[in-house]
Amino acid sequence: MRYLLRGMILLLIAATTSPLAAQRVRFPTTPPANGWVNASPVVTLGQPVTTFDPYAVGPVGPAAPPAWTAPAPGAGGAPPFGPVPAPAPGYPAPAYGPQPAQPYYAQPYGVPPPQPVFPGGIAASPPPYERFLQDLALTYTWLYGDGGSDALGINEVELSTTAFFPNFLHSQQGVRITPGVVLDFFQGPFTVLTPPLFPVMPHPQPADLPSRAYGAYVDMAWNPQITPQFGAILDARIGGYSDFNALTQDSVRVTGIGLGVLRLTPTVSVKAGVEYLDRLRIKLLPAGGVYWEPNPQTKLDIYFPRPKLAWYLTTVGNTDVWWYLGGEYGGGNWTMEHIREAAAVGPAPGVAPVVDDRVDINDIRAFIGWETIAQSGFIAFFEIGWVTDREILYSVAPEENLRLSDTVMLRAGGRF
Repeated sequence: MRYLLRGMILLLIAATTSPLAAQRVRFPTTPPANGWVNASPVVTLGQPVTTFDPYAVGPVGPAAPPAWTAPAPGAGGAPPFGPVPAPAPGYPAPAYGPQPAQPYYAQPYGVPPPQPVFPGGIAASPPPYERFLQDLALTYTWLYGDGGSDALGINEVELSTTAFFPNFLHSQQGVRITPGVVLDFFQGPFTVLTPPLFPVMPHPQPADLPSRAYGAYVDMAWNPQITPQFGAILDARIGGYSDFNALTQDSVRVTGIGLGVLRLTPTVSVKAGVEYLDRLRIKLLPAGGVYWEPNPQTKLDIYFPRPKLAWYLTTVGNTDVWWYLGGEYGGGNWTMEHIREAAAVGPAPGVAPVVDDRVDINDIRAFIGWETIAQSGFIAFFEIGWVTDREILYSVAPEENLRLSDTVMLRAGGRF
């Protein structure tokens, strides 16, 4: 009998230490009171034994947190604090509505909005492009002129649209192609032509400007990302600007922007480069500044020559309202027929020659504006400002350059 019991014990020990028996793991049939089960990982055949590594990262062995499984049906609570208590009577649960949108604030005068050189870079990101044609834009600008000898009134209408081509030159950034047309109406200035052009009596005459001028252009903007911290803003524009009576090789102008962008922090970026204006007095202008976004409701683009400081104001329905302060170097350049004074040059007394001339109208503008950005993507803006340091420059007859008086400016437009 003693030998029989000894044999049964040896047989039981062999069965419990065999590889097949080592794989069996028993789970509790009923979960604990908190609804969670702490189960040891299952060991499979051929799995190597994990040895202790004093240089391993993270908890190892007994210090590692225990694994947990999903709660049993009907069991409440969540690890490790158990069920969430209901709010006390009279104190409703807090509601967290949507945060205000962080829109890009528009740049007037048809300049295409800059794309971010890298995520969270120098400008807020526009919505993803889903259409081939984007940003149909219309802008109207009015400069007051009272009809005096040094006053020039301007009415300008600009219409443009944008086509977007993704993955330009096999890069991750797309290129924006923007064709546009501009129509300018001039009122004044009025000067008094003296003898010998009018020997009998002085005669008021518009100062060598046609009643209107035209412009048409194609703009290409591309913002390549070179490294996660360094990118660029590249913009080139070619256009024709004339009164349609004086069409010369100077009617075609090429302008552009080339900036390098260095990201210092997630909210601060530095821009530096040049802007090529192709004006009579200023051909190339150094450009640069700092873009700082201290919070989602403030965007400070301290940039020369077009600074813009914007602040979120309020939300009306599904439309965000921003207000901003800005400035720019305004005006334009056209080829026009120019009537020169006979006192200076002319084939005969009383006869004024007509020449094809290149004319600049330059000024500096400071303004305050309001902008609305709807969730549908429609952007509308209105600006009121002051225009100073105004002048008219002539290429053929620089002696007839004219200084203009300051005036007010109103500008409004929309983009969708």
